[in-house]
Amino acid sequence: MGVFRQYLDSTSPEPVATSQEDNRGPLLSPDRQWVLYFAWPRSVSQVTTARLMRKPLAGGRPELILEAKGLPGGAQTSYRVDMPTTTGHPAFRCPSQPAGSCTLSEAGQNEVLFSSFALVASAARADIFRIQTEYPDGVSWDLSPDGSRIAYAEFNWSSASIHIRELGQPITRDIPLPSLAGLSTLTWSADGKSLFFTTFAVTGSSLFHVTLDGRYRLLYKGAKEVEAPRASPDGRYLAFGDVVSASNVWLIEGIPR
Repeated sequence: MGVFRQYLDSTSPEPVATSQEDNRGPLLSPDRQWVLYFAWPRSVSQVTTARLMRKPLAGGRPELILEAKGLPGGAQTSYRVDMPTTTGHPAFRCPSQPAGSCTLSEAGQNEVLFSSFALVASAARADIFRIQTEYPDGVSWDLSPDGSRIAYAEFNWSSASIHIRELGQPITRDIPLPSLAGLSTLTWSADGKSLFFTTFAVTGSSLFHVTLDGRYRLLYKGAKEVEAPRASPDGRYLAFGDVVSASNVWLIEGIPR
């Protein structure tokens, strides 16, 4: 896996971070000077740590920020029809303003721990809060643009709701989503006043927009998996992944009996 840069008016991606490792989960630093990503050793199937790296967007050598705990096999990527593919830990998010701290999530046996860190080499981290869950890799989350709130959701086949955690004080409020289930990924809008989320289903996944008072509407319906929405900083665009597949039947003649 590699990290690439794709201009909106181009059809050719440019490599940003490609190596003998699996480089994944890229985000830009708040000052737009660095690309941040996780690097996983490709040859170790039971690796339990990932290295959070930063690399100058203008070019240069990558630098280590910190090492994060992952679950065995977490470096492997595969598409499975029984579970969305972009949830999982470790994961990280940063606010829009350079002055704020970034947030890291790490999965334990039955919990997800959130901590804060600065974008410096060998960064220390400070625990923020943790949530208890039977399936840590089914928790998706995002940090609000101002860095004051974390929105998170747990994947559930029978229901869906979003939880908003205020980081300045231990307050969590819920946004129920009636008639929906299988919430798989979510993200804040650029102004922090609403959210985008996706739901996973074997019959096709969907992309929604929801206000903080719980009013939601469908934006896009996919045939397979729709995932990882991300709003542009100016709020003009929404990027998301749409997994497509094709099944072909071939007839081969002349095979001896």
